[in-house]
Amino acid sequence: MSLIERHEKGNRRVDLFHWVFLVLIASLLTTLGYHQVIENRNYRLKEEMQAQRRILTPGSRGDVFDREGKLLVGNRPRFSAVIYPDDIRKELSKEYINMVRKARNAKAKIKGNSSLQAILSQVLPNGKRQRGAFEIRGTGQPHASRVVVWQNQKRSIRSNAKGEWKVFFDQFDPERRFHLDLEPESKHVKVRIAGLIEVEVTRDPSGSDWRLYSQKKIRIDSAKLKLDSNFAVVGKYLRQINEVTGRAEVIDRVALKNHFDTRLLLPLRLADSLEAEEYARLIENTPVDSPIQILTEAARHYPQGSVAAHVLGYVAVAKSVDLSAIPGSDLSTVSYKGKTGKSGIEKFFNEYLSGSDGGEIWHVDPVGYQYKRIHHKAPSKGKNLHLSLDLDLQKHCEEFLSEAISKISSGRETDDPDWLKIVNKRVHRHLAKTSDLEDLEAKEIATLLTRSNQPKTAKEIVESLNIDLKPQTLEELLDPLLASGSLTKTNQEGSSPSYYLSDPPPTPGAIVVLDVKTGEILAMASKPDYNLQELSPRISNKTFRKIQREGAWLPRAIHPGYPPASTYKLMTAIAALRTGNLTPDFEHDCRGEYKAMRCWNPNGHGVMNLRKAEAGSCNCYFFRIGELTGHKALIAESKRFGMHQAPEIELPGVPDKPLVPDPEWKRRKLNESWELEDTLNISIGQGGFKLSPLQVACFMASIARGETRTKPTLLRVEGGAPDHGGEPIGLSPEHYEEMIQGMAEAASPQGTAYTCKVPGIQVAAKTGTGQWRANNMKLSIAWCAGFAPLRNPEVAIAVMIEGVVPQDNIGGGKSAAPIAGKVLSKYFEKKNARHTSTP
Repeated sequence: MSLIERHEKGNRRVDLFHWVFLVLIASLLTTLGYHQVIENRNYRLKEEMQAQRRILTPGSRGDVFDREGKLLVGNRPRFSAVIYPDDIRKELSKEYINMVRKARNAKAKIKGNSSLQAILSQVLPNGKRQRGAFEIRGTGQPHASRVVVWQNQKRSIRSNAKGEWKVFFDQFDPERRFHLDLEPESKHVKVRIAGLIEVEVTRDPSGSDWRLYSQKKIRIDSAKLKLDSNFAVVGKYLRQINEVTGRAEVIDRVALKNHFDTRLLLPLRLADSLEAEEYARLIENTPVDSPIQILTEAARHYPQGSVAAHVLGYVAVAKSVDLSAIPGSDLSTVSYKGKTGKSGIEKFFNEYLSGSDGGEIWHVDPVGYQYKRIHHKAPSKGKNLHLSLDLDLQKHCEEFLSEAISKISSGRETDDPDWLKIVNKRVHRHLAKTSDLEDLEAKEIATLLTRSNQPKTAKEIVESLNIDLKPQTLEELLDPLLASGSLTKTNQEGSSPSYYLSDPPPTPGAIVVLDVKTGEILAMASKPDYNLQELSPRISNKTFRKIQREGAWLPRAIHPGYPPASTYKLMTAIAALRTGNLTPDFEHDCRGEYKAMRCWNPNGHGVMNLRKAEAGSCNCYFFRIGELTGHKALIAESKRFGMHQAPEIELPGVPDKPLVPDPEWKRRKLNESWELEDTLNISIGQGGFKLSPLQVACFMASIARGETRTKPTLLRVEGGAPDHGGEPIGLSPEHYEEMIQGMAEAASPQGTAYTCKVPGIQVAAKTGTGQWRANNMKLSIAWCAGFAPLRNPEVAIAVMIEGVVPQDNIGGGKSAAPIAGKVLSKYFEKKNARHTSTP
């Protein structure tokens, strides 16, 4: 009986176990069902994300044309020799396995306490000659210079902020005596041999050799072997490309690693921007089954070279593309490099000119190689843009400006003392800021370069002044002075560079030509400039430094940095006439000076009225009417014409802003009160004014229409003249007539602007020669501004030339007016030719 009872109790325990087991099974089945049914979609999405990749392709940019439909900016085919990693994956795998085998064999050959020479001889008994085959790295002082000698090869390097340094050598010859020297000395260094193994070695006590630090310090880095195998396979095809094209392209290891790590779906670029002849040879000599392919892309094309460079601008690589161009924003994405505007029209109308991006979605295998395309959208081109520029007139403006600049610059005497003083100070100031030189040493170097008749190498400078400084370090210190234009370097093959103080740069200048009625900019030239073709598809470091050195980045035509000089006398006349402080027959006897302020003619002009004063640009006459009018009226009139504001134009703005000086400005800048001298100064366009050539051209166009504002534009205007804003000029017809007649007489044989005459056309003009200080030198600036014809004006112009050194012999009538006359002549010649050819 008791046995039966115990048997029944045992069954209850088994039943409990069964129930627990059933609950566990049910929970497992429920969880499985949940993941198989409920979570199925999420898992599919995750699978797609891991198995799919997006490739985005930017659209090409739209074209830019002048007012007559002539191409200013377009696109050209850019050919590159590339390899798709997927096409060489078998070779990559085979090479990697082979290198792993070699690395293991090499490690097995090395014995403990072996010398570095023995290790090299064991691993590479026949030597090795390959770019970057040997890598040596170590640590030391941060930002310290170091010299490393490997057999007969010598490298100079500089450590980073952490004190880490590394250097590459190309060959090891077992037949030559081996030595590895470091200056300053290091106790331990790591040497990577032919991409196979890395050993850590230390100087032996005698200092004559390097020995293995420990058997444990022999490493085989599989990641580096992978990179080296990729490097070897890709290098094989690059050598083929170099042999066919005659190039000397090399592979950047960092870029190669980045490509295989993050851009596996995209082609690997081996030779970029192939010339037509290189392209033809490569097509002809590449086998059909070769993985080398030609990739065709659109690159920006500037057929006019440097013409209108500051207006058109250039493009650079875009940091991003439109991620919403195709579906799959949550997928891993790679993209071809697009372009974005960096300056000029290219930047201002970047969105308008940019095309619509396209792309593809691919299924990829577990490694990341593509095998099936599942979506495709072709990119589309951007919109075209038509500018107001007249290409023919623009070319003439730049031609005449360049001729004048060349003439002025060629008239200089050599070794300008004012310029040498400035450059000497720049060199001294720059070198004195460094931690490697004392102030006295920096001054001695600057003085030596100033007095020397011959260029000096860094070694010659250091030795002649007995300075405790390595020549290479001095070269590094002098390098920024090359970029700034203070120093010039001469390089002769096989010798160290020599340095000398730079000559003054050519005189800068600018021209702006406007359509009086519409405000259309027909031409806008700035010098110095740059060749836009050299900036596409990318800007080389050499080109960038050249442009920076010449100061050519500045768009001087829209830069508000210049006193308007005597062109402002027209504003003084308008203010005086409107306030009743002047009548056209008001006379003043110019004797060469007025209240200690001098006229440009020291002998005086004699008795002047408004017309004569404008024609002869008499300072004393305008001193007098400026005094009568007062500074408040002059400043108010200047602002009524918008001189305190930069004109709104379809170009990116410049950092500086226009300036109309007033008492508040003087108090803020100089902590001084306004005096009569300030009023007299501003009455002739001096005393702190900062305007741009575009503003002066707009001022002339406004006078030509009898209004106060001109709204300039770089776009072709259709459908008549726009509303320029502003208001009527506010002069009676008689007063307005007298003022513009004075401008006409200025362009007559008795006027200062006579050289801007145009056969058969009556021109209204005003010259100006201003003084300003730059680089602590008193310099001149030459202006000629006006409009034509006198009746029913069509075109307004402003020409500005900027002196660089005091000996630059420039003046408004002598330098700027002839350019204005040539430009206006070309404008009317083309107009007449067009009318003559029209039936």
